[in-house]
Amino acid sequence: MADWRLLPFGRYPARENMAIDEAVFREVGRNGGPPTLRFYGWSAPAVSIGYFQAVATQIDPEACREAGVALVRRPTGGKAVYHDGDLTYAVVAPEKNPLFPPTLIGTYEAIGRCLVRGLGLLGLEAALADGEGVGEGGGESLAHDLPLGDEDERKDAAPAPRGGAGGAPRGGPERTMARLTPAACFALPSRHELLVAGRKICGSAQIRSRRAFLQQGSLLMDFDPHKTAAVLTGRGGAREEQARILRDRATALHEHLPGAVTAEMVAAALKAAFQELWRVSFVPGSLTPAEETLAGRLLTTKYGRESWTLKGPR
Repeated sequence: MADWRLLPFGRYPARENMAIDEAVFREVGRNGGPPTLRFYGWSAPAVSIGYFQAVATQIDPEACREAGVALVRRPTGGKAVYHDGDLTYAVVAPEKNPLFPPTLIGTYEAIGRCLVRGLGLLGLEAALADGEGVGEGGGESLAHDLPLGDEDERKDAAPAPRGGAGGAPRGGPERTMARLTPAACFALPSRHELLVAGRKICGSAQIRSRRAFLQQGSLLMDFDPHKTAAVLTGRGGAREEQARILRDRATALHEHLPGAVTAEMVAAALKAAFQELWRVSFVPGSLTPAEETLAGRLLTTKYGRESWTLKGPR
């Protein structure tokens, strides 16, 4: 039985969360291990935006500031997620690991099945999205230099919507939805993301290098579509329509399970599911000195800089 490191649950500021995840990803890639599972929360409301996502055309930074919502750019791809009490997970492993196929979609599925099983242990029936009306797996590769000298090839591994120009799905209602909610992660499920009662409950995104991968995902504990729509670029009626679409397309754990079910309880169930399906042993651990140092440097040179948050890899 292989050993995995389990980092302790905690709630951290948005920028620190991203710095920690990227530091673990880089160090696992450089040193070949240990594969790591991390569950965490957010110490204050925040919006995380995808690695390649354009803030100027999709997010309203001023609305975030007025609402006291932090804005942070993720190392992974995908669209905007409003974090307020949700449970976030991060899986980091070397690229060559027998648990995962050497493909983006295969990795999504391997992790997604564990998430389905974990929710099942809580009594909540979930399924992996597939078929018509969901995004196809895809990605965009990029080689670039980072302040810390890492020149790995990186891939925006968030599944891209199927369809015509700009990735918008073809068809009447779906096309309208994509036009009105281009920035929102929970507007449309991608293949192998979690659905409960036909609505999306967990959004995930991934980044891969030649040596490791990082998958991040947020499981909604509660969901207020108006708070998500409020940070998008729509105005007036468009923003109300965005909220309506999000309400119809997304769900949250506390819609189906008692409010007494906490994020820590969900994390424990998910950990048990990973352990059961992957037949691994989770060893409680902490960040290594190298990861702590790197996370601090990333916080200073990258995630703490407004230029990175607003402009990204340009």
